[in-house]
Formats: sequence, structure tokens, C-alpha cells
Amino acid sequence: MTMCYRELKRPEMIAEAYEKAVKKEPGNEELLSHLFMAYVRCGNYTKQQQTAMALYKVAPKNPYYFWAVMSIVMQAHMSDSKLSCTMYLPLAERMIAKMVKENKLEGEAELKLYIMVLEKSGKRQQALDFVNGLLEASFLGTPGSRWNFYLTKKAELLLRMERYSESNAIYRQLLLDDPDQWQYYQDYFTSMFALVDINWTPDETTQSVSCDYTVELALVFIEQGIAREEAKSSKKLRGPYLACLELLQLLLKRNHSAASRLASPLEQIKQYFTIFGDKNCCFSDISNYLYMLESETDKFLADILTSLGLNGENTEDMLAKEPKIMQRHVCYLAVSRRLGKHCLSHQEKLRLAEELIHRHREGLTLGTDLLTTDLQYSDNYCLLAVHLLYDAWCESGDQLLLWTICALLESALKSSPSNFHIKLLLTKIYSYLGIYGPSVGIKLELRHIQFDTLGYMCFHPALKVGHYSAWKSVLTEALLFFSTNFKDTSEYIISAYKYGSFTKASTIMI
Repeated sequence: MTMCYRELKRPEMIAEAYEKAVKKEPGNEELLSHLFMAYVRCGNYTKQQQTAMALYKVAPKNPYYFWAVMSIVMQAHMSDSKLSCTMYLPLAERMIAKMVKENKLEGEAELKLYIMVLEKSGKRQQALDFVNGLLEASFLGTPGSRWNFYLTKKAELLLRMERYSESNAIYRQLLLDDPDQWQYYQDYFTSMFALVDINWTPDETTQSVSCDYTVELALVFIEQGIAREEAKSSKKLRGPYLACLELLQLLLKRNHSAASRLASPLEQIKQYFTIFGDKNCCFSDISNYLYMLESETDKFLADILTSLGLNGENTEDMLAKEPKIMQRHVCYLAVSRRLGKHCLSHQEKLRLAEELIHRHREGLTLGTDLLTTDLQYSDNYCLLAVHLLYDAWCESGDQLLLWTICALLESALKSSPSNFHIKLLLTKIYSYLGIYGPSVGIKLELRHIQFDTLGYMCFHPALKVGHYSAWKSVLTEALLFFSTNFKDTSEYIISAYKYGSFTKASTIMI
């Protein structure tokens, strides 16, 4: 019957059914549990709280008690800030504090819920004291994922409380343990520069705090991180190198003289490209720092191209012989485009596009052993050529260029049928030509949230060209997703309660 009401989208009927059942058997733990979940589906937090407390009286188990606490927190979420701070959050805090005092906390989820309530109440010092107690507790064992969670939480609290020296010291230690965690670097720099701005120096009470309170100390710390990576023979981490670039950027923005102690942007970005240029992430990593090259842009590009060895006179010498070199060349081309080197004349764009098409076709020979679900190594050559041809069309309005793009993308799609970027571009170009992509075999295969993020790629072109049946079909699928998602969301929240993931319950609702 529950399933029937659920499919009918009548969750209130489920609650009514279990209310009647509980009246007949008020001490039945299973029925009360189902009634609580029914109220979760309805979003009735007040009755959730009442039912959870009734459950706890029938069967005094920690999960039921914290169901009630979380129900109160959810009421705080949905009420105005004044009522939340004066009634709901203090009540939730008192209830958990009672369990803490009686030493009845059992699971990690309960600990995290208490920290969350204290943070929402603005009681950061109390939350910090509680986290300090957890870090000293034996149940955490040796440093690991749980240890790092509470240590990170402590650092976050200290940073918000403007206790920068202590926060910086913790982030420093976290970076020594995990030097590839970018968020740690950002907060480390934030706390370090805050100490610099207030001219903080250690005194008798803070001499034991090992923090970097000057730019010079931060420079030494970052340089030591890079030195450790340089000592490795393989599998170098990107974090320390990017941190050095980030520090240089921050110092330049502040016009700080210490920037001259670091390697120049040209040297750092060249070093990064040399180490990580064959990774797909290289371009996105360095793209935010390319502006620092300024007048050295041409030298940087020339040096990179020379290192690739693909600028020979013979056609064969211009082609990459292995995937890693090809990826480096693609990254070089992407950087060139980002730096404005593709702002060429119409004929120059066509010639460069023709060269990239040739590289793409020749590069397919390196991917003959790939699965159909894998992307071809040379796909990005094709995509760059398409963007150049698209630029040329925008300038000239020559529709033949659009047909050329379609032919090129269709050919690439046969070699790389799983490349979503090719499919998206094809759908877009076909819409310019007045053709509805799916009607000629281009299937985006949208799933779940993609109806919300990419649905416009199908909706508008179908309506524009008069494919009303296809337009209706796509909208029907999207509507089905939204209605199903609305129904399933309550099930996810129920799972969060069942398995003690209380913080997830509030996240889903927000």
C-alpha cells in the first residue's frame, strides 16, 4: 500500500495509514519507524520530532534520539533566523549536550551532528573545544581519514575565529601529510597573509606554535615542498608546483618584493609543462596563470614548441609518434589559443585548421587498440580545428564552412563514438543549419540531472525547426525525470536518516 501511495505521489496518505496503525499498536517499534519515515516523505519536521521521541521511549536507541535532534535541526533550516537561533538550535544543542554529558555518543555521525549544530548556533569556541577533545580521544586511533577530518575542521574553525597562527600551523601540518590538497594551500595562504597584515610575531604564549607568519617562511615551506617532489623519480604531485605559482601570483598582486625570490612566471610555467604537459589537466591548471607571462608569451610558446620536436620541415617529422607527445602538442595549441595566437586572418585559420585535421587523421593510428568507450588520443586536434572553422564562419558567414564542420565531426564521431564534446558541437552546428540533431542520428543520451543542465541543447533546436513530436518526446522525458526525482529525493533523505548521514539530509533539502 505504501508503494501504491508513493507511485500516486500521495505521501500524506502513507502517513495517515501508519497513524491509524500506530493508534492500534502504540508500542510497535516497526510501525513507529515507518511512521517517522512517512513524515520524512511529507517534510513534516514537527511530527518527525514527536514520532522519533516516541520511538526512543519505546526502544531507547541512539539512532532514534538523533532522528529527533535532526528533525529539530531541519525545523531550524526551514524557519526564520530569529526563531532558529532562539528556539530550535538551542534545543538541539541541549539534547546532544545531555548525551555528551552522559557519555552516550556512539557513532561518528552523532559527533559531526553536534559540531554542525554548534557551528550553526555561532558557538565556534564550544565547537573547537569539542573537536579538541575528539582529537585527543583514543577512538580516533592513528592519523587517517577520520583524524584529518577533525583536524581540518579544527583549522576551519580557527580560521573563522581569526586565530590565524594556530590555523596556519595546522594547515602546514596537513600539507606535510597531504601535499596535493589544493584547499589546504588556499587556506594556508589566507592565514599566512592575515598574519603578515597584522604584523604578528610569536610571544611567550605562542612560541610553541609552528606557523609561517612571514612571506619568507612561506617561501621556504613551498620551496621545500617542491624539493621533495624533485627528489622523486616518478609520480610527482601537482600541488606543490601550483602552490608556488599561486604564491607568486598573490605576491605580485600585493607588489611584494619577495616575488623576486621565486622563479619567474616563464620558468615556473615551463617547468610545470615539462612535468605535467602530457596530462589532460595541464591546460586547465596553468590557464589562470598565463596572464603573468606578459611580454614573454612568444618566448614561452617558442620554447615549448622546440621541446616538442614537431616543427621539422618534413611532414612526417611534424606528427606525434606517441600519445604523450600528442597530448603535449594539444596542450601547446590550447595555450596558444588562450593567449590569442588564433586571432589570424581568414586564410591562416583555414590553413591551420587543415593542418590540425591532418594531425587528427594521422593520430587515429595510435588509438587502434582503444575500446569504443575510450576517447581517441587525437580527438582534441579535431575539436581545435572545428573551433577555428567556426571562428572563420562567424567572420565570413560562409555556410559551406558549417557543412565542413559537420562532415569533420561526423567522421570523428565514427572513430570516437563516446566523445560527448563532439556530440554537443554537432548538435549546435546542426541547429545553425536548421537541422534537429537527433533526427540525423546524433543522440546526446541525456540522463538524470543532464535534462536540467543540457536539455536546452535539444528543446530549443527541436522547436525552432518544427520537430514538434520530437520536442514533445524530449519534454516528456524531462518531465518524467523531474517528477521521479521529486519522488526519489525523499527516499534519499530517508536513507540519510537510516544510515546516520545527518549532514547529508540537510544538504539534500537545501
